[in-house]
Amino acid sequence: MSPEKGLTEAMTDAKTIVLAIFNRFGDGIIAATVCNEFIQQWSGDGRQFCIVTSTQLFPYVRALCPNVRIIALHKNNPLAWIKLKFLEKFVYGGFDVGLNPYSFAKESRKIIKPAKWHRVYRHPDNDFMVNYYDRARAYLSLELQGDFVSPNFPSKPPDRILITPESSEQRRCLTENQLKRLLEQLEARWPTAKIVIAAKAKLDCGHGRQFFLQRSKKSSELFLQEIQKADLVVSVDSGPLHIAVAMNKPVIG
Repeated sequence: MSPEKGLTEAMTDAKTIVLAIFNRFGDGIIAATVCNEFIQQWSGDGRQFCIVTSTQLFPYVRALCPNVRIIALHKNNPLAWIKLKFLEKFVYGGFDVGLNPYSFAKESRKIIKPAKWHRVYRHPDNDFMVNYYDRARAYLSLELQGDFVSPNFPSKPPDRILITPESSEQRRCLTENQLKRLLEQLEARWPTAKIVIAAKAKLDCGHGRQFFLQRSKKSSELFLQEIQKADLVVSVDSGPLHIAVAMNKPVIG
């Protein structure tokens, strides 16, 4: 497959496609959401898609990209790379197209470069003028749609509220006082609601309980269940906010 081809032309001829998602939490969710749009556009004609991602992101990518093979890769485990190469060669017969949407990690480039046609992701020139979703869409030659749209606010009082006050960027995290005021406001408005706070650090949860977030596949699976059970998600700008919207949960950002 000629490297001079554009993505649309490459996909027209492609039968096997590998997508690598190795990002920070929120960026990984954005990449997975847009990957699902890409897969839906190009599904059919016998095409097979394979997404390779980190063990932490695996449960979320699996939830956001159903009906596609998702591989959790331990990047520091040589055996995991051998298994991936075996799959690439003997199950897919080599990949026709390799893509790493919105992913800068070395392992993402290592995964896609053996494909017959690949394109390494780079930030757009107008970096600050393009939102994160459309950066990935532009790279994947998808129609730009702008940011997500949150589902409608629940018509009845929520029985279960999930709060996520932390972000990988410290400036986005709620302070103790901000979290305390938020809890007071939520408890005053919905006094019977069960409140769960998901965070890495131990917090004063008022009358709620805390779910401790950890960097593991098991923790990600359990946290995904917390989102699924919630009637309302209150979150700073971080991965959980994007997961909740993708799963059609009402969100207060």
